[in-house]
Amino acid sequence: MSKSLNLNEQVQKYSAWIELDLDALTENITSIKSLLSQETALIAVVKANAYGHGIQLLGPALEENSKVERFAVYTITEGIELRSIGLKKPILVMGPVDVKLATLAIEHNLTVTCDNTGLGR
Repeated sequence: MSKSLNLNEQVQKYSAWIELDLDALTENITSIKSLLSQETALIAVVKANAYGHGIQLLGPALEENSKVERFAVYTITEGIELRSIGLKKPILVMGPVDVKLATLAIEHNLTVTCDNTGLGR
């Protein structure tokens, strides 16, 4: 299942690239989950394009892993992006949410944190 994120066109533009070992990711998830109680959910925090590692590659791999129970992002836009690539697991939006965008969270089945009473209404 090892895959590399190949950025041939962008390598010409940038001097760095990332190679991801999805087998190592799976092993790391298994190791982390083994340290948690069975009642503790493992949440994959994938904000900022999976910390620059590429949500297009990591998102589906994490979705397939039964030990990952949900995702967390910082913005509603990031949550919508996860839904647009087919991710079905619960998604928590950790950042502040503008009341005007709350309907988008509902439409895309995103859980938001409530930092003001206006959002909770």
